Amino acid sequence: MKKDITVTIDSSSFPKSQVQYYNPLLTVNKIDVNCMLIHTALWTRPPKLTGFHLSDFWAWLRYFPAFSKTSSDLRLRKEWKDIDPHQKTILSDEIGVGSTTYTLINTLSFQGFIDAIYVLETLNLTHLLLKKSKNGKGKTPDYIGLDNFGRVIALECKGTQNKIKDLYKAITKGIEQKENLTKNPTGPIKIGLVGGIFIPQFDNPESALIHFRDPDWNEFNEIISEVAPEELAKAIIRGSVIKQLYLAGANNSANELSNYIKGNDFELSAQATQELKSFEREIIVFSHNFRNPVEGGVSNIKFSAQIDNKIFPLIEGLTSNSTKASVLINELSVTKKNFDRRHNDRSWISFENDYSGMIVSPHGFKFKLNYKMND
Repeated sequence: MKKDITVTIDSSSFPKSQVQYYNPLLTVNKIDVNCMLIHTALWTRPPKLTGFHLSDFWAWLRYFPAFSKTSSDLRLRKEWKDIDPHQKTILSDEIGVGSTTYTLINTLSFQGFIDAIYVLETLNLTHLLLKKSKNGKGKTPDYIGLDNFGRVIALECKGTQNKIKDLYKAITKGIEQKENLTKNPTGPIKIGLVGGIFIPQFDNPESALIHFRDPDWNEFNEIISEVAPEELAKAIIRGSVIKQLYLAGANNSANELSNYIKGNDFELSAQATQELKSFEREIIVFSHNFRNPVEGGVSNIKFSAQIDNKIFPLIEGLTSNSTKASVLINELSVTKKNFDRRHNDRSWISFENDYSGMIVSPHGFKFKLNYKMND
């Protein structure tokens, strides 16, 4: 289901040398709702959660029916206006993550994201935080990720359903949170983005909008002496792979990789190896028929996953002390020569129609989502 949307950037907040890199965002005028919901489920899921969890499919079960099918742009159905404010906030927050990550990946070939707190804890980098408060100005950014060139970025995501000016206000607040990492002179995070989405109610005269801002892009300084730059990059890629393993239902492999300790020898167990091999063929992870579905609601949903055998050398590289992160980054990056090509094995690919979506990641994962509606 493709919907109209406008993407804007605050060009004045970007250094002149970087504006050209982000200008392709301004050409985006459609958003693939199903693929965006897959990204919502992927990046909002906890990286340490063990076992299958229904929350992975919450975004699809709950949010797909919330969007209007009759409007040309992305907006909510008129029935959503009467939903409890708390539920509206949850939708705004989670779609804020899914829409911004999807747009950065699909347009600029960002390589992936992982929860900032998880990376800092994994690499014992929590001392980077200027404040330890979990709220307000001391809050860490939502995610740390890698752009197409392997540069480490901090990303804070926002969302609102009220007015566009409320989105700008939320993004301004997000800048303070992002700077908590990027302004630390000894920290490795020197590139920051704050992005968010405005999703209008059915009768709102304003149109859907995604907005990005970079208030203080700083060049990389030397990374803190305790952690080598390649270890940070590998941790980000490793976290992205763990999230995808969990989403695919490869829980044994995900658990073992999430328990990896830097510097220790690592080898997948026979059980995890066999589990990954079973995903060389497409596997149905979740399928459900709803009894007496409401009119306009989902009557059937099926989600499947497939994992290419390239996952084995990738995991080996992510857990090897001898593998350089630059090698992994080059394998996952889109070069300038093929930057405009979406269909290659080094970039994320998305396919969309009214009631299905599919994304393919450069890490070897393929996720498919199919609906049937009770129209």
